[in-house]
Amino acid sequence: MGTRIRFALWIILAILMSSFSVYADNDKQSAALPEGALVASEQALADYQDLIAQQYQTYSFNSAEEVRSTRLGRGFQVWGIDKKKLSSPAANKIMDIVSPTNQWAFLVELNGSPKTWITLTLKDGKYEFAGGGGDASLFTAAYATITAASETAVTLIQIHDKNFLVGEEPSTGEELVQPLEQHTVIGDDFVQKLKAQKLYNDKGEMLYGSAA
Repeated sequence: MGTRIRFALWIILAILMSSFSVYADNDKQSAALPEGALVASEQALADYQDLIAQQYQTYSFNSAEEVRSTRLGRGFQVWGIDKKKLSSPAANKIMDIVSPTNQWAFLVELNGSPKTWITLTLKDGKYEFAGGGGDASLFTAAYATITAASETAVTLIQIHDKNFLVGEEPSTGEELVQPLEQHTVIGDDFVQKLKAQKLYNDKGEMLYGSAA
C-alpha cells in the first residue's frame, strides 16, 4: 500500500474516531458514556423500532416507515432517589438526594429532533434494552435553558413518573431544574415533599406512585 493511501486512511480513521468521541462524551453530561452502553444502544433502538412499528399510532408516529427512520440521540445516565441521602437532615436540593443508577436513557430522534426515549439496564455485566416510550419533545428547550446558565454537568433525574434535567448555576450554586413532561412544575419544596411521603414499604422497597 502506498504512502499516500496509508496517510489518507489514517486521516479518515482519525475523523471517524473524533466523531465517535464527541457522540460518546455527550458534552456536559453527568458521566462518560460506557462503550458497552453505546454499542448496546444501537441494537436497543432496532429492537424498539421492531416493537412499535406495527402499532405506531399508539406511540404518536404517523407510519411504520417513520418509526424506522428514527435515529439514536445522546445518552444520559439515569439518577434516582438514594434512600440514605433522602433521610439526611442536610438534604435540601435534588442533587442532595439522588445517586446514579445502572440505567442509561437515550433520546430517539425523528428528523433530528427528540421524539421519545429508550432505556438500557446493566445486567450481569452487559447492557440490555429495558424499554422505551415517553415524550421527549421538551428536551431541547430544557437542555438549552440549563446549559445557557451552567457549565457543570447536566443530570437526568427520574423519580417515579417525573423526569427532569438538573444543573447548577456556578456563581450562586443555585440548582437549575427543567421538567421533561408537559404541565409539570418542580417547586422549591420538592425535596421536602418527598421527605414527608412514605416512599418505601416495610422491606425497604420503593413504592410506585407520584413523587410530589
